[in-house]
Amino acid sequence: MSQSGDRVVRAGFIGVGNFVAGNHLPNIAASKLWQVAAVCDLDEAARGRAVERYAPLYETADYRRLLADPGIDAIVLGVQHQHHLPFIREIAAAGKHMLVEKPMTVDDAESRQVVEAVRAANVKLMVGFNRRFAPLAVEAKRVFHQRNRGKQALITYRAVDDRFFWPDYAFDPKRGGGKIMCECCHFFDFLHWFLEAEPVRVFCEGYREDQNVVSLRFDDGSIGSIISGGNGSVAFPKERMEVFCDRTTMVLDQMLWMQLEGYEDAGDRVGSWEKDPFPNVGTDGTPHERHRAKLGHWLKHGIQPEDFARKAYYGSFPKADLGHFAEIEAFARAILADTPSPCDEVAGARATACSTAAIRSMEAGYVPVAVRREEYLPG
Repeated sequence: MSQSGDRVVRAGFIGVGNFVAGNHLPNIAASKLWQVAAVCDLDEAARGRAVERYAPLYETADYRRLLADPGIDAIVLGVQHQHHLPFIREIAAAGKHMLVEKPMTVDDAESRQVVEAVRAANVKLMVGFNRRFAPLAVEAKRVFHQRNRGKQALITYRAVDDRFFWPDYAFDPKRGGGKIMCECCHFFDFLHWFLEAEPVRVFCEGYREDQNVVSLRFDDGSIGSIISGGNGSVAFPKERMEVFCDRTTMVLDQMLWMQLEGYEDAGDRVGSWEKDPFPNVGTDGTPHERHRAKLGHWLKHGIQPEDFARKAYYGSFPKADLGHFAEIEAFARAILADTPSPCDEVAGARATACSTAAIRSMEAGYVPVAVRREEYLPG
């Protein structure tokens, strides 16, 4: 893993579609710990855009060339999640580490196979649950546990935006699995990570395609809820977490503003932007008000027709630092130091198990469903 004397992780990309092109490619290209070594996609135009912007050592339509290349240390897997399993098996068998976008798998049986394949090959798998790496989220977790470690919490996470701006596959149960699978998995993982507690029971009211209210019980007695949907406005900040514990209140607003009460001398915190294309808009008011002003401006003046046609807005959308860069840095450090993945295959299996439990809850007539580790992890 060397380049000009410096140790780096040489990345090969299998799939360079909208999300990877808008996040992982630019972040890995900007990192001193990575090198964009090769890109692979069946779409010649997508490969061409990646080659033009990031100048990999080569491009190809045959992913097996990357797997056979001893110069590739890690694969960034950017295919849709219903196709993950066979790729993960081959990547592991080739001895490559891998960054896999969420959800890792679509059911518990697949999760067990992934865990077995990764462990048998002794490679590292990282699931792209970026929010647990957002700087303000990391600070929120530190503050919470410094005051409330071991105490039961009541926690709610709201993530509602406008499905009009999403690609259609996400809402298709047969392709994307519905938002309960392709979106809520993020928040199942985040609540587990934040509380450091295992989910043991899930109840879900809503619809497979979209619009869900999920309740979770954790093994430490904490109770969580997730409100996920696409019936909101894209001009209003999408995400907000509220945590109540032992006479304390914490509010995390879109990773841009943390408000605290009851935390002794700890005061509110302001997060950072990953991308702010409108620095002169939203200069007054609270972080929430400034964010809302930028989103409204984007909706009226910032959407590019070509972005809307692809349902990909990574070049124009005002975006808080949600941890995308920090996650790839953390994974590179794990590979270079040979330490455990900071968001591994067990995290991916757990989040999928919560998603499938929520689906079973709906399909069984809205009843609570247990989440058992022995069902999503091999014995």
